Amino acid sequence: MSKSIKKETHLDAKKQLELDEKALELQQNYSEHSIFAFINKNRFVVLIMCAIIALTAYFMYRSTMEYPMVFCDDNIFILDYKEFNKPTFNQDSTINMDTLKSKVKESFTRTFGTSYYRPMLGISFLFDAHMSTDYDKNPEGVENVVGIFHRTNIFLHVIGSIFVFGLLVSLGYRRLDSFIFGMLFTLHPMLTPAASWISGRNDSLLAMFVSIAFVVMVQIYNYDYKTALSSSLKATFYVLFAFFFFLSLYTKEVIVFYPFVFLAYVLFFRKDNPFKILVGKKLNSAEKDSWIIAAIMTVIGAHWYFWTRAKAIDGITNPDTIGWEAFFKNYMTLPAMIGKIFMPIKAIALPSFEPFSIITGFLITAIIAYLIISSNRTSRSKILFGLSWFLFFLFPTLFIRIVFVDDFFDYAEHRAYLPIIGIFLIVIELMKAYKIDFTKKGALAIALLVLGVFGFKSYTYKETFNGRKHFWGHMVDLYPDKSRGYLDLGKAFLVKGEVAESERLYKRGAVLNPNNKNLYIDLGVLYLQTGRMEESIEMSKKALSIDPNDGMANYNLGWAYFEKGQYAESVPYMEAGVNRMGNAQWAIKLGKAYYFTGKYKEAVQLYNNLQRVMPNNPVIISETGLCLFELGSIAEAEKYLTGAIQIAPGYMEGYVNLFNFYIRTNRPQNIRQVYQTASAAGVQFPDQVMQFLKQNGVL
Repeated sequence: MSKSIKKETHLDAKKQLELDEKALELQQNYSEHSIFAFINKNRFVVLIMCAIIALTAYFMYRSTMEYPMVFCDDNIFILDYKEFNKPTFNQDSTINMDTLKSKVKESFTRTFGTSYYRPMLGISFLFDAHMSTDYDKNPEGVENVVGIFHRTNIFLHVIGSIFVFGLLVSLGYRRLDSFIFGMLFTLHPMLTPAASWISGRNDSLLAMFVSIAFVVMVQIYNYDYKTALSSSLKATFYVLFAFFFFLSLYTKEVIVFYPFVFLAYVLFFRKDNPFKILVGKKLNSAEKDSWIIAAIMTVIGAHWYFWTRAKAIDGITNPDTIGWEAFFKNYMTLPAMIGKIFMPIKAIALPSFEPFSIITGFLITAIIAYLIISSNRTSRSKILFGLSWFLFFLFPTLFIRIVFVDDFFDYAEHRAYLPIIGIFLIVIELMKAYKIDFTKKGALAIALLVLGVFGFKSYTYKETFNGRKHFWGHMVDLYPDKSRGYLDLGKAFLVKGEVAESERLYKRGAVLNPNNKNLYIDLGVLYLQTGRMEESIEMSKKALSIDPNDGMANYNLGWAYFEKGQYAESVPYMEAGVNRMGNAQWAIKLGKAYYFTGKYKEAVQLYNNLQRVMPNNPVIISETGLCLFELGSIAEAEKYLTGAIQIAPGYMEGYVNLFNFYIRTNRPQNIRQVYQTASAAGVQFPDQVMQFLKQNGVL
């Protein structure tokens, strides 16, 4: 074939590709009134599709509202931040809105975890707590009212799924294609953690804001200033874009890469050239829009980086590995995640790198590359946009490696929530190139089969988030050679009083990883709770041999010595634990150790400090009275001892301490009155105390 014929054939193919794309565009029925696709004339069809997606997402995950916590970060968001999140009420039992507004404002000045600045995530939990009237009233703790938190996760997945569909429609893809991929997003197993696990919320929250911002941004290009109405609408879209870009940026740091995705959209998808202004060429309306959008992002980004975030992270050191060192540990996330997007085998919220997903990912990448190269009909520029979306929203996470997770997980499935849209864009473009049309029975049947398989997988997978036993049991089943699962599954059994199984799991974990101090710490606690002090001492010493500065291991060792009556040996370890952890309950037991070792002044000083933060604690007050008595302050001691039972009339040990005080001050006649007070309060004394009272003529 001659060069001229080849050139002519190539030009014909290129021209035909442009005609095919134009034909596809002409097949669309656009409407100026649909929030999702302004160019679709039959907006009711689009709305029906949105309703189907919303109902599918809701009914798929509504059962998760009954799920308890799994105790993998969700306990931090719900329990550790309880004091900040809990609502305050006015005298008429309505929520104090001034306090809520103050907390929302404060959320922009603090971080989550270490230096991660995610105020919108914090605000979402704050609103959850305020929507639950039982958050701070449930006597069994907020862990029993977590349904409200799960409900928000479902809501975010519903809205996110709708706007992914809307995003595809707004990009000009056919309604049916957009609907199928919107449903695929709704039902994809890899996104199940974001919908079912409270801790996976950040990525669904982010994807919701980003997809809305992007849909609004696309609409900016669909209007010009020829009429007052279009001018007003365009101004409204600018404001909406700025608002949702702001929310996105304040949800997760990865959005600093949104400008690169925007640039890829302008250059590769729209094929505009706003940079021609740099060589003195005139810009068209769309190119001017691009510069305005860029200016909006610059202003908001500068405020975020130099003002609010800078103040929030000031003085905070992030312990995680950040940079290329982290990347070279995380880079296999790319093939692993691609493999799981297409073949979600071994679904788990926090997976480790495994050969099947990685090999599958490489193979699928190679197949996609081959399909792109082999066809002259592919819109490679639009595929580049999809690739940019996937990489720019995923790559930042590869440059952070969370500390102490090498024996736990390598990446998080829910991080695919936003990047997966880029993969969808690539696949849709390949389908167009190879004329795979969902209006044909074969293609539609395959699509429905995939949706059915993925939906069934998600339905069964979500059960692994039904409480800590299911969650950690799933990890042990999937990764039986990793010790972390045994640690947390052991905790799940221990809190339920299933000591034997808990001990077995801890010991198995210790065999797999003898350097995991937490396994020995938990075994030490288990033995403390079951009265096996020698074994508890042994386990705590093992933990301290790994980390001599661990506060809990130190305290547990001191506690075990205390229970054995070796008070002098317990003191230094208890002191180390209290100094490192600052736990008030530990400090109370340390005060008792001081008492038994004759360190009365140290005990009084410790109790006085504790009273500043726990002013009405009857244990602290009563124990202070005992120490003051030993120091010779009789009158003051009696004031504290009687004050303890006045504050807590049901505090049995307070009465016993007061009985001993009256015996030692030769006032046994006062015991009868105290006993009558205790009886009126319904206090039940052990047999030893009752025998003591009989011997002193009280009974």
